[in-house]
Amino acid sequence: MKTSYRVLFVSALFASACAVSAPESDGNQQEVDSDEEAARRPRPAVPAPTCAARGGSCVGLSPSSCVGGTTVGGLCGSGVGVTCCIPGAAPRDSGTDASPAPTSCVPVATTSTSGAGVGVAAPWYGYCTSLGYTVDPAGNCKFPDRSSCEASKFYYGECGNAFSFCAKQGGSVASRTWDTGAGWTAKGAICTLSTGKTCVEQKYAQSCICDGIAP
Repeated sequence: MKTSYRVLFVSALFASACAVSAPESDGNQQEVDSDEEAARRPRPAVPAPTCAARGGSCVGLSPSSCVGGTTVGGLCGSGVGVTCCIPGAAPRDSGTDASPAPTSCVPVATTSTSGAGVGVAAPWYGYCTSLGYTVDPAGNCKFPDRSSCEASKFYYGECGNAFSFCAKQGGSVASRTWDTGAGWTAKGAICTLSTGKTCVEQKYAQSCICDGIAP
């Protein structure tokens, strides 16, 4: 009987020693392993900026393909002979008198033409179409936002001013009437650039030069 007690006692001591020497589970080690594993995982590639994301469209490299906008390279993928045109982002006038506008300014021909379904040629139809808009049979100039106004009033700065050539260069247009002498008056659209210089809208559109001379 004494021998049995001794065996049981030794077995108990052995079990206790094993319990003491057994390593405790380290919960933090599992978290470290998880962090290291996450760090080794490949991260998703950040998408390259695209022309559409910048609000532009891919156009050809022709000087007339981005009138009133700014061209930015590298946003049209691997396309050859194309560039990104971001409308309404043309640099403002440099501020020196009679100096050419920035290279993004492309002159337009505002010669007299007849509108669609309009038999009489007039400068306001040419002004409208040269800016990329269309003339409907009623003689209205139709803009990209589907609004329109009478082409002659657009020409004289009485409506649609946000779509004028001056506005494309960061300026504003207003209609003005002035005395030409001998009892005669004239009316026209006057462009005012951000520098404060003013010039006749149609002359500015034809040359991209605002000479600071306006009635």
